[in-house]
Amino acid sequence: LGCVRRSRLPELARGYGALPPVVSLREFPTYSKNHRGEVPYHLLPVATDDAAAAGWRVLLDYVDKRTKDLPATYFDPWLENPLVRVFAATPITPNQITLATTVLGFIVAWLFATGMLRIGILLAIVVEVLDGVDGKLARIKHQTSKVGELEHVMDTIYELSWYLGLGWHLSSAGWPWAWPVAVAFCCLDVADNLAYGLFSRRGGGNLDEASAFLARFRLVAGRRNIYAWLFLPAIYVGLPQVSFAAAAAWAAITAAVHWVLALRLPVVRDAGREDSPDDRAPGVAETSRGGEAQDG
Repeated sequence: LGCVRRSRLPELARGYGALPPVVSLREFPTYSKNHRGEVPYHLLPVATDDAAAAGWRVLLDYVDKRTKDLPATYFDPWLENPLVRVFAATPITPNQITLATTVLGFIVAWLFATGMLRIGILLAIVVEVLDGVDGKLARIKHQTSKVGELEHVMDTIYELSWYLGLGWHLSSAGWPWAWPVAVAFCCLDVADNLAYGLFSRRGGGNLDEASAFLARFRLVAGRRNIYAWLFLPAIYVGLPQVSFAAAAAWAAITAAVHWVLALRLPVVRDAGREDSPDDRAPGVAETSRGGEAQDG
């Protein structure tokens, strides 16, 4: 089911006179590193259709991340969850979804570079949704893997190719500043990832969880999903260059905020969180800046 922190055992023994044969679920840590937040335990009997529907709601909430951006919080679940339920009953694996998502991601870059922006941005939203589906499906099917971990690398590569593709097209279409901005955009995105890595190496864990401000900032911080939704309306009203410049500026602000706080925030180790299990089985309990991927 899970684990009880070693430091709690003497206290439990004193309270019961000996180590108890049964431990309350309240003693089990609920923090999940992979979910970036608290994930409660559920013991839910399923004997009716209504209970099964309730069970699916619990399960889909359980496999979701806790700290996300605005699109992943309020838009994506409406499409992700029905897809997860469909794929969960099929032989389709999370790795197959990951492969399809990666291929579509590079197709988006090609569409941007060749000027087919309206089709490209719609496909980018599809990529956004599928990128959440594979992680949820992996946790439901117990099929997390090393391939899923490599997904973050591929996500980064095709995301950078989007910015380069847009910059190439806009530069060719009469805005010569767009290509150097695209290169700077990519550098800023990489720098932002490095800020997360720095804070983690300092022992601080995930930067998004380091303070209440950063947890809220995550909702709007510069990243692929936020940029895609900036591009979407601008492309359809004929102002892609405006949204591209705005997204690059927001990438600079995001990287600056993350670097300043990654260097200045004190590292506070939480013993409860350190001892919590990193992976737990869906339906019972489970304990990077990545896309919402197979870890997530």
